[in-house]
Amino acid sequence: ADHLRSTAFLIADGVLPGNEGRGYVLRRIIRRAIRHGNKLGAREPFFAALVPELVAQMGQAYPQLVEQQAAITAALQAEEEQAISGTWTLVCSGFSGSTCRVM
Repeated sequence: ADHLRSTAFLIADGVLPGNEGRGYVLRRIIRRAIRHGNKLGAREPFFAALVPELVAQMGQAYPQLVEQQAAITAALQAEEEQAISGTWTLVCSGFSGSTCRVM
């Protein structure tokens, strides 16, 4: 939930995933959420699908989420598709898969 909230608010504030500065931090948060989802068994894109529920729960207090819902969903979908398409691969080793690195 924290990953979704933080990424949604960053995107609503105009930050897009990138290779430098705030964009890099956003990209790392998104990819970390995707990695944890995969470790929990999610094999299909899931992260962007959670945005409507976030907007439903927090949209009244934070109207910029309602206004930027389409942009938030589009940015998360694009980053998730890029991650899943094989642009980066997570390789885990060790007995419990606790040692991971991005290749």
